[in-house]
Amino acid sequence: MHLLCVHVFMFYLSAVPPAGLPSEPKGLDIEHLSEDAVTLHWLRPADTGGVPLSGYVVEMQEFGTTKWSVASYVDANVTSHTLSNLKKGTEYSFRVRAENPTGTGPPATLIERVVPKPQARECSISVSLCQPG
Repeated sequence: MHLLCVHVFMFYLSAVPPAGLPSEPKGLDIEHLSEDAVTLHWLRPADTGGVPLSGYVVEMQEFGTTKWSVASYVDANVTSHTLSNLKKGTEYSFRVRAENPTGTGPPATLIERVVPKPQARECSISVSLCQPG
């Protein structure tokens, strides 16, 4: 007599869509500008790609060049960043990309070029008028 041994394996697969890239951050703008620094501010992207963001990549480009370079990596819960040690009088372009575990999404690019320069000082003048009396 022969014994027949049968093993039954059941597999359950759940349909989890693959994560995509995040969309571009919204509302990139200059929050502050000085003679050697700029503070950029942005809003979270509308689409994170289906997974939490891991951070942001801030890139810069000097006018007259074609190369974008990574200026900084910013934590996912931070939506502003100051870049220091910029060259006074040099024109820069800036952009920010959202990043998740799948990769880095398309950039939000600042429309205008940035030229670090000294800020005008505020002056106050007080005048008092005397009436002849």
